Amino acid sequence: MMPNKLKFSTIALLAGVTAAVVTVSSANAQSGQDDDGGERFLIAGVTAEYEPVFLGSKKNEVEPQIYVNARWGRFFAGQRGVGLDLFTFDGDLEFALGTAISLGEGREEGDDIKLKGLGSIDRPIEATLFGELDFGFAEAGLTVGRDIGKAHKGTFVDLDVSKDFELNDRLELEIEAKARWADKKFNQVFYGVNALQATRSGYRAYTPKAGMQTAAFSVGLTYKVTDRWSVRAEAESKNLLGDSKKSPFIAKQNGTAFGIGIARRF
Repeated sequence: MMPNKLKFSTIALLAGVTAAVVTVSSANAQSGQDDDGGERFLIAGVTAEYEPVFLGSKKNEVEPQIYVNARWGRFFAGQRGVGLDLFTFDGDLEFALGTAISLGEGREEGDDIKLKGLGSIDRPIEATLFGELDFGFAEAGLTVGRDIGKAHKGTFVDLDVSKDFELNDRLELEIEAKARWADKKFNQVFYGVNALQATRSGYRAYTPKAGMQTAAFSVGLTYKVTDRWSVRAEAESKNLLGDSKKSPFIAKQNGTAFGIGIARRF
């Protein structure tokens, strides 16, 4: 979906921090050495995704995106947002604990006729604390997040398990399963209908409780064209769970997304 409206100061803050991490990563990639001797890289590219306009809709759209994955020692910018590794341990089991800030998904009332009268939802500013554990044969992660903006002010917990397979020197397959629990505030904003919304939309008032919100399974395939260039294709199936799937404006309880992209390592 297209970005929702945010205060300029918030956009400037996130863009500035991301740019700082990316710039430092690029500079150190040229020098070949970090101040702390940690890992550093910069990967940037473009992707296009075909996905539901919101989970629960029968309507799909194509959304282009800019992809950035950068690291400079303990600092990173990427899928989790902009963040910092607080603690890492390398041994038989590899463990990392970190924190990040990112923009979550919002929703526009005009995206789907099913949303008429429900109003738009700004993209939340999500502060997260996460832990990652690498068992060798698979990786598992746990993320606790909260909206520190004004979108829903709710809390969520994500659990994911993933596994990478190197099919050959250039081809890699990744599979991942994940699930999300959300509190009452989060579920109410995205899947509830309050009294005013009920009057405007014609839906019955609905108040979902805290509980499991979504479960998803994804498959990704990355092909390394050269040492610097790569292409990736992925597919994800996501399902609504618990009270969220019972919302009166939900037309479809599951959605499938497809994506393709190209990236360069600097």
